[in-house]
Amino acid sequence: MVAGFVVVVASISTALCPFPLRDTVVPVSGRVVERFVAPPCDRCAGRRGITVAVGEGSPVRVTATGPVTFAGQVGGALWVVQEVAPGVRVTYGRLAGVAEGIATGVRLVPGQVLGTAHSRVYLGVRVGETSRDPVRCWVRSPRLVTPHVGQPGHPR
Repeated sequence: MVAGFVVVVASISTALCPFPLRDTVVPVSGRVVERFVAPPCDRCAGRRGITVAVGEGSPVRVTATGPVTFAGQVGGALWVVQEVAPGVRVTYGRLAGVAEGIATGVRLVPGQVLGTAHSRVYLGVRVGETSRDPVRCWVRSPRLVTPHVGQPGHPR
C-alpha cells in the first residue's frame, strides 16, 4: 500500500524486464503490499523484491522456462530460485509448499505449478548479483487504485 493506494499485479510487461517475456506467466495474482526498494550497495538494507498478498493455498506458477538453481528452506521459509535467462534469476519465496519434483537442476516451464502460497508470496528478480524491480516483469503499467473504490456506498 502506498499512500492509500495499492498496486495490482495483473498483467505482463512488455519492456524493462531483464528476461524475455515471450510465453511468460504471472506467478501469482494479488496485491503488491511491499514494493521493491533498491539497496544503495550490495550489502546495504533494501527490499530486493516485492511481496504480493494472495489467497492462502493459492498456486504459485512458474513464470518462464529455465532450471531450478535452488529449492529449499531458508530461515524457516521455503524458497525456489530459477534461472530464466543467462545470469537472470527469479526468486519465489515464503511458499507454504513446493510441488513434487521441484529440485535443483529440474527444468521448469511457464504456467507449471511451483508450489502453494501462504497469505503472502515474495518475488524477486536478479541480474548477476543486482536486484531489479520485479513489477516491471509482471505489470504492464502499475495501476494505483483506492482500496475502497467499487465497494457498495463508496463514490467512484
